[in-house]
Amino acid sequence: MRKRRTKKPLVSILIPNYNYETTIRDTIESALAQTYENIEIIVLDNHSTDHSFEIAKKYRKRGVRVYQMPFNIGVSSHNLLIKLARGKYIHVLHSDDMVLPEFIEKCVTLMEKNHRVGFTVTERLEINEKGELLETAPPFYNTSCIVPAESQKCVILMASYYIPSQTVYRRSVIERTGLYEVTITNFMDWWMLYKCSCISDMGVINEKLCRYRIWPGSETSYMVKHMYMPIQGYLNRVTMLRQAELDHDRRMLERADAAVEKQADL
Repeated sequence: MRKRRTKKPLVSILIPNYNYETTIRDTIESALAQTYENIEIIVLDNHSTDHSFEIAKKYRKRGVRVYQMPFNIGVSSHNLLIKLARGKYIHVLHSDDMVLPEFIEKCVTLMEKNHRVGFTVTERLEINEKGELLETAPPFYNTSCIVPAESQKCVILMASYYIPSQTVYRRSVIERTGLYEVTITNFMDWWMLYKCSCISDMGVINEKLCRYRIWPGSETSYMVKHMYMPIQGYLNRVTMLRQAELDHDRRMLERADAAVEKQADL
């Protein structure tokens, strides 16, 4: 792992894991393959019952910090990883996803040049459980750009597209938000994007620099089938609009009816 004497800021790549023995090796290797010169990699295993922790431990000799919880703490592992991290920038890389070699370098370069940008996203490739490419949706934004906070939070009210594995956060911004809201569980990534959009601009790199794995019979499919996703999505939007009322945010409130209609279509 390349943690050298350099003026470049430290980036923490954080890998939460639970029972991903078939993919965690590729995930860690993708983190180690980054072209960026100053990174630390931290793996936190959530008391897995498969062999993924044993696989991760082998990377300690390559400088990866690997820990295991004595019991499963669920999504709270994300916040614990952030507290363990030392980097100026934070990247949460799920243990079944991968990032391409220039992912960190391109995200950090953008943010170092634009200090109002609190987080940067890239586009992604979608793969199946075997790592085979799937048909990927068109990019959310059709060009690389910087989206002002007041505009981006209105977009997030309508849709949540970006996942942690394709996002790099400025640590100071993520700490101002109070870290992940773990009580939301399945929508905490959406809520984090919204909170960061309230206090900082978003950088967009219109390049597919992340590989996002989609599993058959995934948790998302279960949530849709059992109406959990539509209900929780509605509650998330209501919470955002209530905050907009407190902030007297006219632009957000103007989108209230459209947000409800979009929710009804789900």
